[in-house]
Amino acid sequence: MKQGFTLIELLVVVLIVGILSAIALPQYSKAIERSRSAEAFANGRTMLEAANRALDLQPNKTPVRTDLDVHISGGEWVSDSVYKTPDFTYTLENGWVQIDRDLDGDGYTLKLYTNAHARDGQRTCTGNGDEGRELCSSFVSSGYTVE
Repeated sequence: MKQGFTLIELLVVVLIVGILSAIALPQYSKAIERSRSAEAFANGRTMLEAANRALDLQPNKTPVRTDLDVHISGGEWVSDSVYKTPDFTYTLENGWVQIDRDLDGDGYTLKLYTNAHARDGQRTCTGNGDEGRELCSSFVSSGYTVE
């Protein structure tokens, strides 16, 4: 009596592994992207709080890098108002901190509004493409509204 697997049995196992991979990989990618967004939430909140403090001192001036009283790690300032990390671009605007994530055409933009803005304290997410809109929907539980 020979021991081993028949070709049919091996093909069935390969088929099952392929189906499981096709289901699991997209979910894994979404989970990874949601975990990366934690960087954006933390750095964005830090920049927003520092911008609010700067606006308290100089209400008519748009905050820039030198006005912030914090140090953010993981990236570098490319101009007075733009900070880049490998995954995100943070921009200090007049009234908000904007965080952009580009995912090859998809992606999303987060906006955190300063106390001096009419939308004080509001946080929004605008999705670009299907993946970006789906990710924005998952940020609702973190206090973001989808635009």
